[in-house]
Amino acid sequence: YIKEVLDIRHAKLTLTQGDYTPDDLQGIRYVVVATDDTSLNQQIKEDCYSRGCLCNVVDKAELCDFIFPASLKRGDLILAASSGGNSPLLVKEIVRQWEQTYDDSWEQRLKVLGDIRNSLKGYDLPTHKRNHILGRLLQMSLPALERMKASLMQHHTNTHKEKL
Repeated sequence: YIKEVLDIRHAKLTLTQGDYTPDDLQGIRYVVVATDDTSLNQQIKEDCYSRGCLCNVVDKAELCDFIFPASLKRGDLILAASSGGNSPLLVKEIVRQWEQTYDDSWEQRLKVLGDIRNSLKGYDLPTHKRNHILGRLLQMSLPALERMKASLMQHHTNTHKEKL
């Protein structure tokens, strides 16, 4: 199980074309193999393993140390789906549905929910009670959440002033 997430937007990528040699893996941490030669794919996977490289063999989930799930990102909200190679079209449809359900407003919604959650931590509430409140907030509209956040911030400010 790999916990590290690779953000390739800022990574240095090298495309290697031509005949493969194990020396191609020198200094490499991540390898994506995309050949139509099954035995070569297996050899590269084995070479990666022996050198400590993580390997993804395209369309061969059983040979992958990591995958590239389809994903949707809305600020800190990241939804990812994979079919383990069984149905990429199904995954594409799932992401299309997510795009319709989770528009760009979800970035702000998540931020406000996070701010409210952090504010509630300042109250002496049992965890189950705090979780109950947070669960109820999930049903609220973004404007209602923003009003709730403002109210909590005002209460926190007033409480802090009273202590001074």
